[in-house]
Amino acid sequence: MDYVIRSMQKEDIPYVQHVAKTSWNSTYEGIIPRKVQENFLQAAYNDDRMEMRLQRSFLYVAKVDGKIAGFVKFSPVNEEGKAELGAIYLLPAHQGNGIGSALLKRGNRGTGEF
Repeated sequence: MDYVIRSMQKEDIPYVQHVAKTSWNSTYEGIIPRKVQENFLQAAYNDDRMEMRLQRSFLYVAKVDGKIAGFVKFSPVNEEGKAELGAIYLLPAHQGNGIGSALLKRGNRGTGEF
């Protein structure tokens, strides 16, 4: 499977929100009530929060066939470049193809060691 990993841009926000929602709904179906999921997603992935993350975090997206299929977020923890993994999401159809590993590797190169 061919994919491209790149830094997230502001115009990617709606697509990243879609990936987060789809991944959450798929992963937590039958475990966390849908209303609780939706409340969390609205609080954590609304436009304002996403713009704040773009300014304060290292975000990378994975594109498959020109569409965003996943993303990863690292948060800086010190001035030496160390960062902490905060989130990694892939659309269910793209899981198991090495894209998540590629996102983690890209984050490691982009932020220093974590």
